[in-house]
Amino acid sequence: MRRLALAFSLALFVLLAGVATSGCKDIQRLLPAKTIEDPDKDSPEYVVQQIIKAAMNDDFEVAWKQFRPWLHSQQLQTHASELNWKQFNFNAMHRNVKRLYLEDPTKPVFKVDYTEEIKDDQEIKVFVVNMASDMPTPVLLTRDPAANNEWRVRQCSLGL
Repeated sequence: MRRLALAFSLALFVLLAGVATSGCKDIQRLLPAKTIEDPDKDSPEYVVQQIIKAAMNDDFEVAWKQFRPWLHSQQLQTHASELNWKQFNFNAMHRNVKRLYLEDPTKPVFKVDYTEEIKDDQEIKVFVVNMASDMPTPVLLTRDPAANNEWRVRQCSLGL
């Protein structure tokens, strides 16, 4: 009996030591995905929801006009960069967003597996659950001085 208690104590110690040294990010990845329905307007999740709403619009040109304001100003500095976003990144997102990220294709409700802060309150990756993959899809958001320092999209792989 004493050996069993000692073995249990040792196992518990190893588990707690592992959790303590793995950090919050690793713990967050073990938790269930969080459903995003009505995020705060100043949150990164709100921006992700807005670009999903835009991509849900069946009319591509209208959808692009709704999506474009959510891009970081650096992504729009050249015509070539904007064209690349429209023809490749957004085009793929527009085709696939309902199938890959939404349980109900009529509602912009999605799930976030976890987030990863890159720079303290300046840059964050939001990992959106992809129903066609075991791996979540990242959206990189950065504060944009040209948009009152609000969150804007710098990289987005939601079309994949």
